[in-house]
Amino acid sequence: MSQLLYIPALCLAKLSTLVYLRALSPETAYAAVNQILEVFILLSGVAIELRIAFQCTLPDAWAIISGTCFNMVSFHL
Repeated sequence: MSQLLYIPALCLAKLSTLVYLRALSPETAYAAVNQILEVFILLSGVAIELRIAFQCTLPDAWAIISGTCFNMVSFHL
């Protein structure tokens, strides 16, 4: 359950760093790269959040102890 809160916290920390860097150098080329990174972080954060929320098969989506879920260690590496 704590993993569901860890991913949004991590994404928000990354996004706040990017917003700070954009404020430091508002050049157009750097701003475009920065926005691409922001979109990538948002999309990957949503995808990882959904993958963690539904890590087991659908009839037992929250039965983490059953052993039928995917390997979380290799997922984070």
